[in-house]
Amino acid sequence: MASEGQDDKYADWLTPAQAVDLLSAAFGNDSQNYHAKQTLLDALRSGIVISVAQIAVDKWKSGATGYEPIPKRHWDELGTDSSHWTTTHVTYKYPDGSTMSGWSSVSRFGVRFDPAGVRTLLPPSNQASLADTKTDSRKSVSKSNLEAWYELYSRLYPESLNTEPHAVKSAQGMFHDKAVSRDAVREVRGSHKPGPKGPRPQD
Repeated sequence: MASEGQDDKYADWLTPAQAVDLLSAAFGNDSQNYHAKQTLLDALRSGIVISVAQIAVDKWKSGATGYEPIPKRHWDELGTDSSHWTTTHVTYKYPDGSTMSGWSSVSRFGVRFDPAGVRTLLPPSNQASLADTKTDSRKSVSKSNLEAWYELYSRLYPESLNTEPHAVKSAQGMFHDKAVSRDAVREVRGSHKPGPKGPRPQD
Protein backbone atom coordinates (compact mmCIF):
# COMPACT_ATOMS: atom_id res chain seq x y z
CA MET A 1 0.00 0.00 0.00
CA ALA A 2 1.31 3.47 -0.84
CA SER A 3 2.24 5.89 1.92
CA GLU A 4 0.75 9.35 2.31
CA GLY A 5 3.87 10.87 0.78
CA GLN A 6 3.55 8.63 -2.27
CA ASP A 7 -0.12 9.60 -2.59
CA ASP A 8 0.96 13.25 -2.78
CA LYS A 9 3.36 12.29 -5.58
CA TYR A 10 0.50 10.92 -7.66
CA ALA A 11 -1.90 13.80 -6.96
CA ASP A 12 -0.58 15.71 -10.00
CA TRP A 13 -0.66 12.71 -12.36
CA LEU A 14 -3.10 12.93 -15.24
CA THR A 15 -6.56 11.44 -15.29
CA PRO A 16 -7.26 9.36 -18.41
CA ALA A 17 -9.54 12.12 -19.72
CA GLN A 18 -6.79 14.74 -19.31
CA ALA A 19 -4.29 12.52 -21.13
CA VAL A 20 -6.77 11.93 -23.97
CA ASP A 21 -7.45 15.67 -24.27
CA LEU A 22 -3.72 16.41 -24.54
CA LEU A 23 -3.13 13.84 -27.26
CA SER A 24 -6.31 14.72 -29.15
CA ALA A 25 -5.26 18.37 -29.23
CA ALA A 26 -1.92 17.32 -30.73
CA PHE A 27 -3.17 14.61 -33.11
CA GLY A 28 -6.42 16.23 -34.13
CA ASN A 29 -9.87 15.14 -32.98
CA ASP A 30 -11.37 12.01 -34.52
CA SER A 31 -14.40 9.87 -33.76
CA GLN A 32 -14.54 9.27 -29.98
CA ASN A 33 -10.85 10.29 -29.73
CA TYR A 34 -9.94 6.81 -30.94
CA HIS A 35 -6.40 7.70 -32.06
CA ALA A 36 -5.48 9.24 -28.70
CA LYS A 37 -6.96 6.35 -26.69
CA GLN A 38 -5.32 3.67 -28.82
CA THR A 39 -1.94 5.42 -28.58
CA LEU A 40 -2.28 5.52 -24.80
CA LEU A 41 -3.31 1.86 -24.64
CA ASP A 42 -0.27 0.82 -26.69
CA ALA A 43 1.99 2.89 -24.40
CA LEU A 44 0.39 1.48 -21.23
CA ARG A 45 0.75 -2.10 -22.49
CA SER A 46 4.43 -1.57 -23.31
CA GLY A 47 5.24 0.28 -20.08
CA ILE A 48 6.06 3.60 -21.75
CA VAL A 49 3.29 5.16 -19.66
CA ILE A 50 2.95 4.02 -16.03
CA SER A 51 -0.53 3.84 -14.52
CA VAL A 52 -1.73 3.76 -10.91
CA ALA A 53 -5.09 3.45 -9.18
CA GLN A 54 -6.05 4.80 -5.79
CA ILE A 55 -8.26 1.88 -4.75
CA ALA A 56 -8.32 -1.73 -5.88
CA VAL A 57 -11.00 -4.27 -4.99
CA ASP A 58 -10.42 -7.93 -5.88
CA LYS A 59 -10.40 -11.36 -4.26
CA TRP A 60 -7.31 -10.45 -2.21
CA LYS A 61 -8.48 -7.19 -0.69
CA SER A 62 -11.53 -5.00 -0.41
CA GLY A 63 -11.34 -1.23 -0.62
CA ALA A 64 -7.56 -1.02 -0.18
CA THR A 65 -6.58 2.65 -0.27
CA GLY A 66 -3.42 4.30 -1.55
CA TYR A 67 -2.15 4.53 -5.11
CA GLU A 68 -0.72 1.28 -6.47
CA PRO A 69 0.68 0.46 -9.92
CA ILE A 70 -1.60 -1.24 -12.42
CA PRO A 71 0.29 -4.15 -14.04
CA LYS A 72 0.91 -3.31 -17.67
CA ARG A 73 -0.36 -6.74 -18.79
CA HIS A 74 -3.80 -5.80 -17.41
CA TRP A 75 -4.15 -3.18 -20.14
CA ASP A 76 -4.47 -6.04 -22.63
CA GLU A 77 -7.95 -6.58 -21.18
CA LEU A 78 -9.07 -2.97 -21.66
CA GLY A 79 -10.03 -1.11 -24.83
CA THR A 80 -10.89 2.29 -26.22
CA ASP A 81 -14.47 1.88 -24.97
CA SER A 82 -13.58 1.16 -21.32
CA SER A 83 -15.23 3.29 -18.65
CA HIS A 84 -12.01 4.65 -17.13
CA TRP A 85 -11.55 7.12 -20.00
CA THR A 86 -14.34 9.28 -18.61
CA THR A 87 -14.92 8.12 -15.02
CA THR A 88 -11.40 7.08 -13.80
CA HIS A 89 -13.09 3.85 -12.62
CA VAL A 90 -12.99 0.49 -14.34
CA THR A 91 -13.85 -3.14 -13.55
CA TYR A 92 -12.37 -5.91 -15.67
CA LYS A 93 -11.22 -9.53 -15.69
CA TYR A 94 -7.61 -10.61 -16.14
CA PRO A 95 -5.89 -14.01 -16.48
CA ASP A 96 -5.19 -15.62 -13.10
CA GLY A 97 -3.81 -19.14 -12.97
CA SER A 98 -4.57 -19.47 -9.25
CA THR A 99 -8.33 -19.69 -9.85
CA MET A 100 -10.35 -22.59 -11.21
CA SER A 101 -11.75 -20.47 -14.01
CA GLY A 102 -8.34 -19.03 -14.88
CA TRP A 103 -9.66 -15.49 -14.46
CA SER A 104 -10.05 -12.92 -11.67
CA SER A 105 -12.03 -9.68 -11.52
CA VAL A 106 -10.74 -6.38 -10.16
CA SER A 107 -12.22 -2.89 -9.72
CA ARG A 108 -9.92 0.12 -9.79
CA PHE A 109 -10.78 3.69 -8.86
CA GLY A 110 -8.92 6.94 -9.38
CA VAL A 111 -6.91 5.73 -12.39
CA ARG A 112 -4.07 8.11 -13.24
CA PHE A 113 -1.24 8.22 -15.79
CA ASP A 114 2.37 9.35 -15.42
CA PRO A 115 2.60 12.78 -17.11
CA ALA A 116 6.25 12.24 -18.08
CA GLY A 117 5.28 9.12 -20.01
CA VAL A 118 2.36 10.86 -21.71
CA ARG A 119 4.71 13.69 -22.71
CA THR A 120 6.81 11.27 -24.75
CA LEU A 121 3.77 10.48 -26.91
CA LEU A 122 3.31 14.09 -28.00
CA PRO A 123 4.86 15.45 -31.19
CA PRO A 124 7.94 17.57 -30.29
CA SER A 125 6.15 20.86 -31.03
CA ASN A 126 3.39 19.97 -28.54
CA GLN A 127 5.39 18.59 -25.64
CA ALA A 128 5.44 21.92 -23.78
CA SER A 129 1.64 21.86 -23.53
CA LEU A 130 1.73 19.26 -20.77
CA ALA A 131 3.64 21.56 -18.44
CA ASP A 132 1.28 24.41 -19.29
CA THR A 133 -1.82 22.41 -18.29
CA LYS A 134 -0.41 20.89 -15.13
CA THR A 135 -1.96 22.32 -11.99
CA ASP A 136 -0.11 22.84 -8.72
CA SER A 137 -2.04 21.30 -5.82
CA ARG A 138 0.13 22.96 -3.17
CA LYS A 139 -1.19 25.93 -1.23
CA SER A 140 0.08 29.32 -2.39
CA VAL A 141 2.60 31.07 -0.21
CA SER A 142 1.11 34.00 1.71
CA LYS A 143 1.89 37.56 0.66
CA SER A 144 3.23 38.38 4.14
CA ASN A 145 5.76 35.54 3.88
CA LEU A 146 6.77 36.69 0.41
CA GLU A 147 7.19 40.24 1.72
CA ALA A 148 9.49 38.98 4.50
CA TRP A 149 11.46 36.87 2.02
CA TYR A 150 11.93 39.79 -0.36
CA GLU A 151 13.13 42.09 2.39
CA LEU A 152 15.97 39.65 3.10
CA TYR A 153 16.53 38.84 -0.58
CA SER A 154 16.93 42.50 -1.57
CA ARG A 155 19.58 42.96 1.12
CA LEU A 156 21.56 39.93 -0.02
CA TYR A 157 21.57 40.63 -3.75
CA PRO A 158 22.59 43.89 -5.40
CA GLU A 159 20.29 45.46 -7.96
CA SER A 160 22.32 44.03 -10.85
CA LEU A 161 21.49 40.47 -9.70
CA ASN A 162 17.95 41.19 -8.60
CA THR A 163 16.32 39.98 -11.78
CA GLU A 164 12.86 38.41 -12.02
CA PRO A 165 14.06 34.89 -13.01
CA HIS A 166 16.61 34.92 -10.17
CA ALA A 167 14.02 36.17 -7.68
CA VAL A 168 11.44 33.56 -8.72
CA LYS A 169 14.01 30.77 -8.35
CA SER A 170 15.03 32.06 -4.93
CA ALA A 171 11.43 32.32 -3.70
CA GLN A 172 10.54 28.84 -4.96
CA GLY A 173 13.61 27.45 -3.20
CA MET A 174 12.71 29.23 0.04
CA PHE A 175 9.10 28.03 -0.01
CA HIS A 176 9.61 24.63 -1.65
CA ASP A 177 6.48 23.20 -0.03
CA LYS A 178 4.28 26.03 -1.31
CA ALA A 179 3.16 27.19 -4.74
CA VAL A 180 5.05 30.35 -5.71
CA SER A 181 3.88 31.98 -8.93
CA ARG A 182 5.88 34.36 -11.08
CA ASP A 183 3.06 36.92 -10.79
CA ALA A 184 3.19 36.86 -6.98
CA VAL A 185 6.95 37.46 -6.98
CA ARG A 186 6.54 40.21 -9.59
CA GLU A 187 3.96 41.95 -7.44
CA VAL A 188 6.19 41.90 -4.36
CA ARG A 189 9.22 43.11 -6.30
CA GLY A 190 7.16 45.90 -7.88
CA SER A 191 5.89 47.16 -4.54
CA HIS A 192 9.43 47.38 -3.19
CA LYS A 193 11.07 49.18 -6.07
CA PRO A 194 12.65 52.40 -4.86
CA GLY A 195 10.83 55.55 -5.83
CA PRO A 196 12.41 58.44 -7.71
CA LYS A 197 15.19 60.16 -5.87
CA GLY A 198 14.60 63.72 -4.75
CA PRO A 199 16.88 66.60 -5.60
CA ARG A 200 20.32 66.42 -4.11
CA PRO A 201 20.92 68.89 -1.32
CA GLN A 202 22.97 71.91 -2.30
CA ASP A 203 26.34 72.40 -0.66
